[in-house]
Amino acid sequence: MENEEQTLPNITSTEKDLILCSFTNTSAFLFSTSDFSVRKCVLSSHSYIENWNSNDDEKGHLRHFLQNIALYDFKEAMKSARILDN
Repeated sequence: MENEEQTLPNITSTEKDLILCSFTNTSAFLFSTSDFSVRKCVLSSHSYIENWNSNDDEKGHLRHFLQNIALYDFKEAMKSARILDN
């Protein structure tokens, strides 16, 4: 255990004047108290989902698959699983 590297959780940081309004699968919507607007913040842990396409490389397909499994979105996960064919 001495030589094991610790991996930190993936954290999405925001500015101090933002208050969480709601979540979607890949984003948080935040209310800004300084300018009274709502901002969309893509969660860093799920940032790849919206960038994935069927022409991606194997690493991209695997990332898309795992992030959708974590969200229990099995229909989307199957799209990349079919391409990976493993």
